Amino acid sequence: MEFAKKIYMPLKTQFGKELDFSSWLATDGIEYIKQALGIELISEGTEIRPHGQFSTDIVLSVDPQYTNGKPAKVVIENQFGRTDHNHFSKLITYAVTNEAKYAVWICEEVHPEHKTAIDWLNENTNDNINFYVFKAVIEKIGDSPECFSLIPISEPNDEKKICMSEKRELSELHITQLRFWQNFSSFITSHNYPFKARKAQPQHWYDISVGSSQAHISICILSIDKKARIDFWISDNKDFYDKLYSQKEKIENVIGRELIWDRKDESKASSISYLIPDEIDIYNNDKYDDYARIILDEVSNHIFKIARFVK
Repeated sequence: MEFAKKIYMPLKTQFGKELDFSSWLATDGIEYIKQALGIELISEGTEIRPHGQFSTDIVLSVDPQYTNGKPAKVVIENQFGRTDHNHFSKLITYAVTNEAKYAVWICEEVHPEHKTAIDWLNENTNDNINFYVFKAVIEKIGDSPECFSLIPISEPNDEKKICMSEKRELSELHITQLRFWQNFSSFITSHNYPFKARKAQPQHWYDISVGSSQAHISICILSIDKKARIDFWISDNKDFYDKLYSQKEKIENVIGRELIWDRKDESKASSISYLIPDEIDIYNNDKYDDYARIILDEVSNHIFKIARFVK
């Protein structure tokens, strides 16, 4: 039996110059960065000069729904070949001058001492700044089209970062929640669901974008009851909620669920929700993949369908 050989190609063969690589990463290639970081991003352009002097390869902004409405920037330093001191110093400088929350270094090969330096920064800085190193790979098998991927080499320790940022020890519940959602995000990434993973946090909920600023889906874990609730949250728009409610019967028929409709007249937001009938026990880590599949199948097969009424 004969197998096809995997061929690796230098970035230069596809992009010619580093500037061309930057331009691609900031446009078509942004999807790879989103997947690598697990957050939704918006490109602000290439060769950005925040103070009129040093130009940053790429600056991205994080979708506000992933930062509780607070602005957050991502700076990217990309290069051909092996990491060097020049690009390392640029990464630090650009992260500081752009007041970035994420500093990302993309290269073809990582020097062990640079990985050690990035790991040290992640161990000794709080959650206000997070450092990542990704190896950029272009490969193909036989006559198949070229495939691009970003392989993580160095990433922050989420548990330690959050503790340092909040200057407190995480409770057992918060640690369990963080690990549950980390596995949940990984499960989304490795399976074909119609939405993207987000960065896990030590909290009882996890938000999923529906592609509209008017609404989002939130998965809420009720740890004491060993249940999960799915909420379709509508932002500050009671007219939009009323429009959906006027189609209540049609929506419930489409998604095959009886829903809890809550206009919440005392607050800006409104919600449409229901409890998943299956048991979800976040302390049973042996079943994390099973729980992720149950929840995500519910979201994609049922309540995610409300998104079609958002348009």
